[in-house]
Amino acid sequence: MPFWSDPYVAAWSALLLTAPLLVWAAIWDLRMMLIPNRISIALALIFVVWAVLFATPEDAAWRAFAGIATLVAGIALVIFARMGGGDMKLMAAAAPFVAPGDFGPAMLLLSICLLGLLPLLFVARWIARARAAPVEWVSLQPGMRQVPMGVSIAAAAVIYLVLKLPVV
Repeated sequence: MPFWSDPYVAAWSALLLTAPLLVWAAIWDLRMMLIPNRISIALALIFVVWAVLFATPEDAAWRAFAGIATLVAGIALVIFARMGGGDMKLMAAAAPFVAPGDFGPAMLLLSICLLGLLPLLFVARWIARARAAPVEWVSLQPGMRQVPMGVSIAAAAVIYLVLKLPVV
């Protein structure tokens, strides 16, 4: 174990360092329907530092492998136009923060967040269309059929990290 392996500090640092970036990604995805690469790169760099400070080499390797596997699977989804490139990179950058035994529950949480986003997005688009005023946010423009999945990815990651906080 690394010298600074307090589980409270590890859990809180993961949440506090990643949450602002994840919220930023969600807002960018809603506003522009894209996620800047610098957010995913920053998350990956935060993971590297976090892993050095708080993870065993074996745990860090499994988590890094999860990020790489998510990236490879995501590339296939992008190729077949099932996911946007920014969404894929954000998911791959967030994957290492999920504990190795929690991938099933984390994917279920992502699915729930996506299912929760869809009706909210539908209502927001309906309101924007009913107002008949110009809409600046790309994801709410009339006729937009794409879903800003980065919102669901960010929400699921933040909720997961909150749920993993140790109980005092």
